[in-house]
Amino acid sequence: MAESSFPAIALNASGDLPEAVYESIVQQIEEGSCVLFLGPAAITMRMSGGAYKPVTAACANHLVRLYGLQLSPQEADSLTYVTSLLLNRSNERVADIILRREVQKFYAEWSSKVQLPAFLEQLADLPFRIIINTTPDDYFAELYGSFGITVRRGYYNFDKPDAEDPLYTFEAGRAPLVYNLLGYYKDKPQSMVLSYSDQLSFINRITGQQNEGLPNSLLKELDKPVFHLFMGFDFEDWSLRVLFNEIFKHQRKNMQPFAYKPQNSAEADAQSRVFFQGEFGMVFPETDIEKFINTLVQTFKNMKSRPAPAARPKGKYWCYTMKMPMRTASRPFKNTLKPCRLPLPPSKTASARAISKPGYAVWCSAATWY
Repeated sequence: MAESSFPAIALNASGDLPEAVYESIVQQIEEGSCVLFLGPAAITMRMSGGAYKPVTAACANHLVRLYGLQLSPQEADSLTYVTSLLLNRSNERVADIILRREVQKFYAEWSSKVQLPAFLEQLADLPFRIIINTTPDDYFAELYGSFGITVRRGYYNFDKPDAEDPLYTFEAGRAPLVYNLLGYYKDKPQSMVLSYSDQLSFINRITGQQNEGLPNSLLKELDKPVFHLFMGFDFEDWSLRVLFNEIFKHQRKNMQPFAYKPQNSAEADAQSRVFFQGEFGMVFPETDIEKFINTLVQTFKNMKSRPAPAARPKGKYWCYTMKMPMRTASRPFKNTLKPCRLPLPPSKTASARAISKPGYAVWCSAATWY
C-alpha cells in the first residue's frame, strides 16, 4: 500500500469536495498540473429517444444488430465483450480485419452528427494541457475545434508502437494535447483496443520493452506531482489496475486522483474502491460527473472574476544614517555610516526611537522614492 504525500481529503456532508479543494484543482489546471482522463462512460452521445448512451455502448449495440446476436442488455452494451465474442465465432484473422472496418465505419458515420452532452462542452472552458481519452474516437477533440480551440492530437498504436518519441511539451501557451490511449479509428484502425485479446496485447506492449511503451515525454509529464481527474471509468475492469500500475509506478506518493461516475450509475464495488484507495489514494466523491463539472467550471469563473491583488505601490521612504557606537569612552564615534531604509513614519522622532539602539546616534538624512 502506497502512502500518499497529500493530506487526507474529507468530503463534506453531501459527499462532495470542499470548496477549497475545488479551488486547488482549478489552480492546478491553470498551472498545467492537472490531467483529465476520460473513460468510456464519459463520452456519451444523444440517441434517437433523447437519452444519452456511451459511444462505445452504442457501437456495441450496432454490432449486435448487424450480426444478429442474442445478448442480455449488459452484454450488448460492452464493446469489449461483443467484439471478443464475434472473434471467437469465426476465423480470427479475417474477422479482426472486418470487425475493425465495421467499428471504423460506425465512428466515421457518427462523427458529423454526434451530440455530446452539454456538461462535456463546459470542459472546453478549462485550460487543461493534457486530456487522456480512452475511446477510439476524436469526438471530444472535435468539440474543442467547434469552439475555435486548437488542440494537438496523438494516439498510441499497440499493434505497431512508434519507435520515435513525439517529444511532447506542455509549457503555458501551447495547445492542449488530446491523447487517445487505446488507439484511433481514423489513421490506423488496427490501433484500436477492442477485444479482450487486444487488452492483453496492449498491456504487454506498455509494460514490455521501453521503446514499445507510451512516449517518454508523456510519461515524464504524468510523473510530476499532479491532480488527476478520472471520469467515467469502470474500476472493476481488471486491466485498469495494470494500466494504473504502469503509468503511475513512480508517482503513487505524489498524486491525488479523483474518480467521478455518470449520473444514476452504480458505485464501484467495495473491493475495487479499497484497491484504488490503498494503492493510489483515489478519492470517490458521491458527486456525479455532470455536477462535478458544473461546480468546477463555476469555481473557475468565480476565481477569474476576482480582482487581481493590487501591486505594491511605490512609496516614500526615509533614509536614516547611523554612526557606529564608541568602542571606549575615550574614543570618538567611528566614522562608519550605515544607511537604513524604513517606510515613511508619522514623525521623525517616532521613527528614530523605533530603530535606535544603545550607543548609536541616529539622524534623518533625506526623504526619497524607492
